[in-house]
Amino acid sequence: MAKYPGLSLHPYALGEDTRSVEMRLRADGYGSSTLPIEHPDFAERLTVQQYNLDQYVTDKNLPLPDVLKMDVQVGEGAILRGASRCLAHAGIVFAETWVERDYGPETPLVTEIHDQLTRFGFQFAEIGARAYTDDHRLFGFDAYFIKQDLLSQLAPKMPKHRW
Repeated sequence: MAKYPGLSLHPYALGEDTRSVEMRLRADGYGSSTLPIEHPDFAERLTVQQYNLDQYVTDKNLPLPDVLKMDVQVGEGAILRGASRCLAHAGIVFAETWVERDYGPETPLVTEIHDQLTRFGFQFAEIGARAYTDDHRLFGFDAYFIKQDLLSQLAPKMPKHRW
């Protein structure tokens, strides 16, 4: 945080609603989640305050975001359900997405995230980092969703890839 003095750490969870939730902590500190993941790597539990993003922005008098970046261990769908004001304002959503429900039945698939975002004018514009199993099965990737008007402005500066 010292390297970026303009950033603020907000020690809360985000989700669909505002309430206390149980967070499952990964032993290595990487990839904790509020979803009910039953796996030995997520054995430790901690009760934390969760907010929906719209409510948190209002309560803390924060500006509406221009960009939403989410890598929240399959909580993306829940956060988006509580962020309609933020999504109406933002131009870009960068989210970790999933091809299969590897984290259990609540894992939001990329098609479900896409459906949530198209209602707010976002288009699926680009794929970023990919996650593979040991036998090279693609199970997740970072996805960039950009509102159509912004995408139209950015498109001339983006690489032209054709089959």
